[in-house]
Amino acid sequence: MPLRLIRSFPAGHGDANGLVWSPDGRYIYLANGEGYGKAGSATKIDALNPAAPVISAQNGQHIFQWRAAIAGDVLVLRASTDGSLVRYAVADMAPLWVQSPGEGHSLAVSPAGHVYAPVSASPGLLKIYAQDGGLLATVTAPEPWANTYSTVLDGNTLVVSHNTGCRLFDITNLASPVARGTLPGYGDVAIKGGRLWRNAVVSDGVPPIGVRRLECWSVADPDAPALLGSWPIPTTPDPNDPSTVYWMTIHVPVVNADATRLYVGFGHEIGSSQQTSYQH
Repeated sequence: MPLRLIRSFPAGHGDANGLVWSPDGRYIYLANGEGYGKAGSATKIDALNPAAPVISAQNGQHIFQWRAAIAGDVLVLRASTDGSLVRYAVADMAPLWVQSPGEGHSLAVSPAGHVYAPVSASPGLLKIYAQDGGLLATVTAPEPWANTYSTVLDGNTLVVSHNTGCRLFDITNLASPVARGTLPGYGDVAIKGGRLWRNAVVSDGVPPIGVRRLECWSVADPDAPALLGSWPIPTTPDPNDPSTVYWMTIHVPVVNADATRLYVGFGHEIGSSQQTSYQH
C-alpha cells in the first residue's frame, strides 16, 4: 500500500528532533527543540483523529530537547546542549524530575521504566536511572565515546551508537551491565528480534567521512555481531565540481513490531573534502 499524507500541522517553533508514540497509540510526544539560542519545548499531540491532530499539552520550561523515549507512563526527553534528562508527566507534560548525567544526545527507557543515558567521555559512560530519577548504576565502556547518536533496547541487549562504533551491552544484571561486542563505523540504529539495522558511515579514507550504507546485522550472539547485508547509498558527482558529491542521507531507522518492515527518512547531503552540509 502506498504511503499517503493525511495531515500536517505546525507544532510550534523549533525542530521535530524526537517523536515517540504513547503505548495506546493515541498520543505523540515530541522533543521539539532548536539550537543556536532558540527555545524548544516538550509537546503532547492528540492524534486520535489523524485528520485533525491537536496539541493537548506543551511545556517550554526546559529547552533544546533532542530525543524522547517512553515505556508505560515513563516519558523522558534529553537535551542536546548539556545532556540533561527530564521526565515528564504524560497527562500534562509537567516536569517530574531533572537529572544531569553529562553530555550526550540519546537515551532509552526499558519496559520496567529504567532510563539508560550514554555520556560522551573518555572512556564512555552509561548511566542508569530509576523511575524516580535515582541513579542506579554507572558503567564504564571499553572505548571513548564522543557523539552518542542513538541508544536502543531489544530484550536484554542495549546498543549505544557513538562516534567510532556501536557497543552492545548485556543488561540482564541492572546493577552491572556487561559490555559485549562492537560494530565498526557509526550511525543511527534500530533493533528487533536479534537483528540490528543501521544507517552506517564506515571510514575508508574517502573524504569527507567515508562510505554511507544501510546495513543489517545479526546480534543474536552479542559477542560476535555478523553483517547480513548492506545497501550502498548512491552518490552523484557534481558535473561542475568533481570534488563534490551528492548522496541521500538516511535518518533514524524504525522497524515494525514483527521486524518485517523498516522505515527510514531521507534527505540530501553534499560532501566535499573541505566541508559537509545538509539539505532537507
